[in-house]
Amino acid sequence: MAALVGAAALSATLLAAVPVGAAYAASGPTTVQVSVSTGGFGPDNGGNGGSRGTERRLLSDDGRYAVYESSGPVVPGQGPLDWQIVRRDRQLGTTELISRSTAGVKANGRSSNPSMSADGQTIAFVSDASNLVAGDTNGHNDVFVHDARTGVTSRVSVTSAGAQVTALGSGTNVMGPPSLSADGRYVGFATSVAGLAPGDSNMANAYLHDRASGTTEVVSLSHLGVAVDVSSMSTVSVSADGDVVSFYSGNASVVPGDTNGDPDVFVRNRSAGTTVMVPAGQEGVVRHAMTPDGRFVVFESATNNLVPGDTNGQQDIFVHDTQTSTVERVSLGSGRTEANGFSSMPAISNDGRYATFTSEATNLVPGDTNGEADVFLHDRVTGQTTRVSVAANGTQNSTSSRSPAISGDGQHVMFESHGRDLTSVNTKTWGQVFVRDLTGRWPALHARIDALPPRVAPNSTYRIATLDIRTGPALEITWTPAGGGAVVRQSAVVSGNAFVLRSPKKRGKYVVRVSYAGHEIGSRATNVLQPAIKPLPKALKRGKTLTVKTTGLNRGDKVKVTFKPVGSNRGKTINRRSTVNKKGVAKVKAAPRAGQYRVTVRADGKILGKAAMRLR
Repeated sequence: MAALVGAAALSATLLAAVPVGAAYAASGPTTVQVSVSTGGFGPDNGGNGGSRGTERRLLSDDGRYAVYESSGPVVPGQGPLDWQIVRRDRQLGTTELISRSTAGVKANGRSSNPSMSADGQTIAFVSDASNLVAGDTNGHNDVFVHDARTGVTSRVSVTSAGAQVTALGSGTNVMGPPSLSADGRYVGFATSVAGLAPGDSNMANAYLHDRASGTTEVVSLSHLGVAVDVSSMSTVSVSADGDVVSFYSGNASVVPGDTNGDPDVFVRNRSAGTTVMVPAGQEGVVRHAMTPDGRFVVFESATNNLVPGDTNGQQDIFVHDTQTSTVERVSLGSGRTEANGFSSMPAISNDGRYATFTSEATNLVPGDTNGEADVFLHDRVTGQTTRVSVAANGTQNSTSSRSPAISGDGQHVMFESHGRDLTSVNTKTWGQVFVRDLTGRWPALHARIDALPPRVAPNSTYRIATLDIRTGPALEITWTPAGGGAVVRQSAVVSGNAFVLRSPKKRGKYVVRVSYAGHEIGSRATNVLQPAIKPLPKALKRGKTLTVKTTGLNRGDKVKVTFKPVGSNRGKTINRRSTVNKKGVAKVKAAPRAGQYRVTVRADGKILGKAAMRLR
């Protein structure tokens, strides 16, 4: 059986479901404001920013989710200068409060420094609120994690026994920005609060908390395995599997031969028990970020002897390859022109190909005449450098931009700016958060499908209309039995603005889900019914309409009804054909001759039912 839903018949509801601001042209790069409410409106007052957290993941790997600090108001209940953590879902066009308790109560203190997992569902942040979890009585900042799927908020800056630690006094309660492993299991952070784990020092340390086991351990360890002090406000980057961490320390005893007298970045491999220094020369390193596999570390440094030909006298952005022990400068123009201004705030894509940074240079791209700091993206494969802090139409920003964050795939860059002419959103003079999409629309952001059928026949096909799904990844389809059992997994390719959905062979209740580029774009509880008919009448007037009520068939399915004479009836066998309507009903004209008949109903060559019927 097959039900065809033409692409031209895509429902008006589907077309109206595209979120505010989503209907921009797909022909090239574009810029959108993400510091907006669910309705797509910019805040009337208050600023919004990415916490200047270029070292942490503030965009999900595919760019769908963006998380940032907000003094709003962009979420219900948020007042002016009420600093909270919010998450923007760019596919659904919704903005939600993250810094809240499991019960949904907004944090009663300032929240800052967010970081998210690769899928954007787990968010870590710092807050001095006392109402996010029960028993928070230490009176200072803590690190919390909010699970956007379950709504549960937990505190992770605790001991392995789950106990809180109280700072000894003023200046010893600093909590640095957290970062998360790709799956959200591990949380890295630095703090001057001592006593979180055995072996920590009386100074600031870097810690790693395992949310699965509940354990907290010191990870700012020297090559000898001894705890060393770190900058309490620095980021502790965590690899995808939590095995490799990087931290920032001015301690000269972390590794042998550290004689530059400045803080440096160190990479600790937990399973191997090794600690190595990222070579930064005599000027040391300030900000840094690490790829999820722990291979590439991007950092800023004013040292002029890390690479040949560094003669600009400026702080630059470099990428260190921990496998090959090579260093590459990336704050360059497309023709490898040295930047004539100060560069800072680096971030890097998952594979290390794309590095983004802020620079005051005016010679990295043609036409940079605004006299302001801009955000740039450098492609380490092609050598091309692109300015990304531009308006939706590509014109340069009239004010400064800063604090870039990059999606895992390198195609979406978030930044902060006071610019009022970057998008059509009515933006006040406060700083706001924007995302530059380098390839226009990307697969999952605006993808839509028409309604999935509530009832299907076994092993049948159904053509489902699509919107904004172009050539790219195949659709992933799962049929999950409601009562448990093996999940049926399928794939389908969009063609002609539609795809073909095939139902499972086994009858029963299922939840069918359709995903595109890793994101669910449609789901429905569906019954896989064995095609059948309800009992036919025992008698009917000849030539009148016979109503056949079906189950397990869908609109458009073909039905064949046969009237075969029996007994003393010497008439001819009559075949009638009809199409099932939206109510599952097929209507045919009864045989013209009176007498006794055996009536058989078939669909797709299979018998759905038989009955003895007398035509009067």
